[in-house]
Amino acid sequence: MATSADGLTIVVGAPGGGNYSPDGGVYIFERTSRTAAPSQTLISYPGSATWQFGASVDISAAGDRVIVGMPFYATNIISFEGNAFIIDKGAGWSPNAPLFDTSTLITGYYGGFGYFGWAVAISDDGNT
Repeated sequence: MATSADGLTIVVGAPGGGNYSPDGGVYIFERTSRTAAPSQTLISYPGSATWQFGASVDISAAGDRVIVGMPFYATNIISFEGNAFIIDKGAGWSPNAPLFDTSTLITGYYGGFGYFGWAVAISDDGNT
C-alpha cells in the first residue's frame, strides 16, 4: 500500500486477486469527500495466477503515477524474471488507456529467478 503526499490517493496491491481477477490487481482509491471510494481497479496482464501482479506498489507524491511489481512473472515455467509496470493517471485512470504499453514495461532478466518487481519505489515527481 502507498499513499500520495496529500493523502488523497491510495494504491493497494492485491497480488492474489480474489474472485474478480485471479491474476492479481491494483486498487486505486481517490478521496472525493470525507471517505475514500474506489475509482478504478487495474487488472494484471492475463496469465498465471502465480505471477502476483500487485505484490509491490508505490505512488508519486502528486498521486498521478503508480509503479506495480509482478515478481513471479515468467517467460517460461522456470525463469521467474519478474516485471514492473508504470501506470499513469491520465484521464481518471481510464480503462481505455493501454495498461501494458511496451514503452512503459520494464523487464529484468538475470538468468532466471531475478524476481524483478519484488520491491518497487518511485520518486516524488514520478520521473524515476
